[in-house]
Amino acid sequence: MFIAYVDPSPSASAELFGRLKDFFGKGSTPVSGIGDECYLDTRHGLHVRKGKVRYFVSGAATDKQLKELASGVAGQL
Repeated sequence: MFIAYVDPSPSASAELFGRLKDFFGKGSTPVSGIGDECYLDTRHGLHVRKGKVRYFVSGAATDKQLKELASGVAGQL
């Protein structure tokens, strides 16, 4: 699954990402090197923010494959 959102500004995106992390990110694992912020939730969904774009990647792939996909998307933004 891939879901992307575009917020009005990078600051609005960062604020909302932080609030959503408080809700979805309990017990999450920070991931470095992907976007401006990234974490892997307890259900192995990857949440990423880069600039004013937030996206979520999940599925039957391994964590490594999710990270590679998320990194590729971040590189295109």
